[in-house]
Amino acid sequence: MKTGKQIRLVAEDLAKKCIAQAEAADRIELSGAKLAEIPELIAGWEEVKTYPIITDGCIIVSYDGGRVLHILFDLLPEGLIELKGSLVDTDGVAHYAQYTIAQNADDPLTVVASNYNDAATAIYSKQRRRVEEIDKYIDAAISENSGIAAAYLAVMAYLNFLLEHPEQKEIERKGRKESARRTTKKRETVPSLPEEQKPREIVINGVRIITRDKRAVSAVVSKTRRRIATSWSVIGHYRHYKSGKVSYVRPHVRGQNKDGNVARHIIRIE
Repeated sequence: MKTGKQIRLVAEDLAKKCIAQAEAADRIELSGAKLAEIPELIAGWEEVKTYPIITDGCIIVSYDGGRVLHILFDLLPEGLIELKGSLVDTDGVAHYAQYTIAQNADDPLTVVASNYNDAATAIYSKQRRRVEEIDKYIDAAISENSGIAAAYLAVMAYLNFLLEHPEQKEIERKGRKESARRTTKKRETVPSLPEEQKPREIVINGVRIITRDKRAVSAVVSKTRRRIATSWSVIGHYRHYKSGKVSYVRPHVRGQNKDGNVARHIIRIE
C-alpha cells in the first residue's frame, strides 16, 4: 500500500477516535463565526489568561459548510496542555494532529509546542525513516496545524475574560442534559445517573458549555469577578500614574506555576 493511502487511513482512524472521545467528554461548543469574533471581543485586555475552565474536555467548533473541529484538551501536572485535534473538511477528508503546549513567558501571544504526532509521523516511524527527515516534516506540520492551539487559546481566553468581566455576561441556563433528551426506550432500561454526575448546560455569550465540573458552573454563572487561573500572561502595556509619570510594563507571566516550560516549536497566535 502506498504511503499516502496509509497516512489517510491512519488519519481517519485517529480522527474517529478523537471524535468519539469528544462526544463523551465535558465540552465547549461554538460556531466558527463566534471564534473569529473573539480577538476583537478581548482586545485591550492587559492580563490575558488562557487557563482551562475545565481541566480536561473538548472544544467543538462548527464552521459553515459542514466543517467541524474537535479539540480534546488535558491539563497535565506540569501545567502543560495536551491537545488532540480532529478536523473533517467539506470533502469528508479527516485531519488529525496532537501536541503539547505551554505559555511562552517572553511573549503572551505565543505558545511553545512539543511532542508533535499525527498520522504521517506514525507511518514514518514504522517505516524507520531517518530522524532528521521526520523532524523536518514536524517543523512544517506543526505550523500547518497551529490552528488547533490558536482555537483552544482563543476560547479559553474569552471565557477567562468573561469570568473577570461579569458585567458583560449574557447567560442562558439550560436544564440538565439528560433530562432534555427524549428516548423511545422504556424508562427502566435507562439507568439514572446520580445527581452530582449529571452534566449542566449553560450558554454564555454564544458559547455552550456542558460540564459536570461544579467549580466551572459556579464560576460561569457568578455575577461577581472570578479568577480560576493559577498563572497568566500580561501583555506589554503603558502604566499611567496620577503624577503624570508613564512607565512601560514588559510582557511577563504572573501567578504560580509560571516556570518550567521547555520550548520546542514556537506558534504565534494572531
